[in-house]
Amino acid sequence: MNTLIIAALPGAIALLWLLAALSRRLGNVTKQPPLYRLFYLSMALIGLGAAWQLSAPTAPQPLADLAILLGLLIALAVAWHYWSWLLYE
Repeated sequence: MNTLIIAALPGAIALLWLLAALSRRLGNVTKQPPLYRLFYLSMALIGLGAAWQLSAPTAPQPLADLAILLGLLIALAVAWHYWSWLLYE
């Protein structure tokens, strides 16, 4: 994976932490199920994938890429669940 992408992953994790906090508050107000917890799973998958990439940066690591991709897809689905109403306003 590109070094630039690895450098951007801590920022992505911080953004997901912010989205989790905001989604938790929005979910409490609107009485939605606590799906915001999946953001934490997403952060763990992204962190795990980044750690795998940094452990052996020269070897191709498809599992690390898969973990990062899965984490981002989970985060996208949860963010869409909580925040899609903004598109219709």
